Amino acid sequence: MQTFTYSVGTGFYAAGSAIFFTVYAGLPAGQIALGVTASAFAVFVLRIPVGLLCDRLGGRATWRLGALLQGVLFSIYPFVHGFASFLIVIIAAGIAATVGNAGKGRYIGEVIARQSRVRVNAYLRSIVNIGLALGTVSVGALTQVSSPRILVVIVLMNALTFYLDVLFLTIFIKPAPRRTEAGKKTPGRRSALADRPFVALSALSGVFILSDLLLTTVIPLWILQATQIQQTMIPIILILNMAMVIVLQARVGKGVETISDSARRQRRAGILLAVSCALIPISSHTAGVWTWMVILGAVAIITQAEMYTAVSGWGLSYGLSPQERLGEYLGVFASGSQIALIVGPAVLIPLVTATPLGWYVLSALFLVAGLTSVHLVDVVVRSRSKFGVQPE
Repeated sequence: MQTFTYSVGTGFYAAGSAIFFTVYAGLPAGQIALGVTASAFAVFVLRIPVGLLCDRLGGRATWRLGALLQGVLFSIYPFVHGFASFLIVIIAAGIAATVGNAGKGRYIGEVIARQSRVRVNAYLRSIVNIGLALGTVSVGALTQVSSPRILVVIVLMNALTFYLDVLFLTIFIKPAPRRTEAGKKTPGRRSALADRPFVALSALSGVFILSDLLLTTVIPLWILQATQIQQTMIPIILILNMAMVIVLQARVGKGVETISDSARRQRRAGILLAVSCALIPISSHTAGVWTWMVILGAVAIITQAEMYTAVSGWGLSYGLSPQERLGEYLGVFASGSQIALIVGPAVLIPLVTATPLGWYVLSALFLVAGLTSVHLVDVVVRSRSKFGVQPE
């Protein structure tokens, strides 16, 4: 229930935030983009410190703190009417979301058995996409109303879902048994950032997260600039992606119980992404139904790769992290994805829009990453004893 209410509110905000800030708050697109970028950078800088805080407070307490902070911050959004206040609030909201997500991630690691963590996360991701879909549809109806003030509902609905989160987490989610060593410094203990094999794997795993940018940004731009089909196809590819995740993500997560299982899923993700990137340029030489088939086929392959990326990320990040330092290590692993999402648009958009050959360069990148992942995971596993980690 908590996951569903959270995702409905997030769907509201994700679909309507640009409209809210443009129409209600009166901010130009350039300032909105700058604020979003600043928030993403702040999240990147603070991910590991937040993970350390999570290890000290415990998963449930950190999760609840993040939900409360987000509820308060989204309640403040209607009072944002200038760039300075917008910048402060959006950065604070990004940090609060990081706190909540870190707490949730650690809590799952605290209470869910090792072999069930991927399956549980996959099930939750399906629910999240159902909620996101409902929230997005609701915003579509809401934006038909002519009064700008009605747009306040977008952020207040999101705030309400976070207050409900706090209620659910207080009443229904029981605290996990605390380990006495959790979050405590021990003599000679290295920082997770000194765990170079794990850091390298985190960075490599971030490459596969670029599939999100392909679906939400790069392919829509490609459709507009390089194909003969209408922009009405753009919502269709997002609907296809969301529907596939809702129906298939839990199934994809079944049977992923070991580190080796996760590594093989990551390799599959790389191979599928390579295939999809090799297909997309064909759409610039086709017309009509053939272009639709090429684009939708590529999107279906990317979505399958995205689901493999998700399950491999859960399996590797949990399985290779010490239980008592789960927040810190999950923060390091997530930093790889954060870097990819910050740097990705500046690299991918010029790469594939300048020439169709850019798609083949991207295809090669994904293929190399996929074929490298299993070997790198083996290196990380062999290095665990040096960092006081017992691989699960």
